[in-house]
Amino acid sequence: MIRIVSFDFWFTLVWEDLEGLKYYQDRRIEVLYNALRNYTDVSLDEVRVFYKSTGGIRMLVSNKELIKFIFRMAGLTPTDDILDDIVKEYEEVVDNWKPHVNEEAYGVLEGLKKLGYKIAIISNTSFSERSLWFIIRNVGFDKYIDGVIASSEVGYIKPMREIFRELFNKFNVSPKEVIHIGDSYFSDVIGAFNAGAYGVLYNGLWRYYIDEEDYKNAISVNYNNRCIVLSNLNDIFNVLDRIESKGKL
Repeated sequence: MIRIVSFDFWFTLVWEDLEGLKYYQDRRIEVLYNALRNYTDVSLDEVRVFYKSTGGIRMLVSNKELIKFIFRMAGLTPTDDILDDIVKEYEEVVDNWKPHVNEEAYGVLEGLKKLGYKIAIISNTSFSERSLWFIIRNVGFDKYIDGVIASSEVGYIKPMREIFRELFNKFNVSPKEVIHIGDSYFSDVIGAFNAGAYGVLYNGLWRYYIDEEDYKNAISVNYNNRCIVLSNLNDIFNVLDRIESKGKL
């Protein structure tokens, strides 16, 4: 019996474009620049390079740890008090920011709640859980979501089974009581199955991928007989019915 329906966030429930990405990244860099120049002679371009060089770890480390790395690239060792103040300002840049919303999501989330399912988000993201909750509220999902797992907070990314275990432990459920839906075959579907849960692929927002190479890679795989693929989130109700009646996908 399924008790938890979890969703990937980006390009499943919401999506961002280059303008949105540039908005919050530029605000983040501005916060870092203003903080660093209080202690050392540094240019905005240098801070931009510092920030971009952390791209490989931003989804795996907390904002506090990230900012500590950036300070050390500038030759500084900040105190915890200094870091805490900068983290607060760094995270507040998205307090009023809204990504684009998958319009299918509102009805699906409401329908799942009416059926008694708990709803969670598992996201590979550089945003903290706090920031994700602000974004969730900004798009009007907060009345549906029961829990959020942010990779930057837990130190694991999908498809690692540990990030799914964070969800199992949070809700005190077994893996087979969870179905996860996301836009990445590797991260979401393989990750969920590898953790013992159900995984479903959603391709309804692929056309909005920022990186054209991501889109080409996604559509190049033949997913037939490998997993269930949804083009509309509403079809998740049929998948849930199948699991409840047959005990499997």
